[in-house]
Amino acid sequence: MPDRSGTFYGQKMTAGYIYAIAGPGTAMPLLEVASVAVDPAGNVAMSQYNNIMVLAESSGTCYGQQMTRGHAYVIAGLGRQLSGPAISAEAGFSDPLAVGGSGSLLLFDSESGRILSISR
Repeated sequence: MPDRSGTFYGQKMTAGYIYAIAGPGTAMPLLEVASVAVDPAGNVAMSQYNNIMVLAESSGTCYGQQMTRGHAYVIAGLGRQLSGPAISAEAGFSDPLAVGGSGSLLLFDSESGRILSISR
C-alpha cells in the first residue's frame, strides 16, 4: 500500500489503497514464491523455485541488467554455475532472501549450502 499517491511499479496508485504488483494480470508472474524483499531503490525482489525475479521501480542498470520501470526481470538462476554472473547461476533459490546494507540481495542456496550475494 503506497504511503503517497503517484506511479509505483508501473501503476498509478492512490495513498491508502491496496494494489496487486505481482501475480495474475500483472507484469510479474508468481511461481512458488519463497520470499520478497525491497532494495533501497524500491525494486521488489522475489525468490522463486529456481530463480530470482525483480520488479523494477526505477529505470537504469541494476543487478547487472538494464531495467525499465514497471517491468519484471529474472536476474539469477537460468544457468549452470555457482559463481560468476548471477543470470548464469544454477541454484535452489526457493529459500528466503534479504537485502544487505549496500542494497545487494543475499540468499541461502539450499542446493549448495552457500550464502550468495547479488550486487546491485
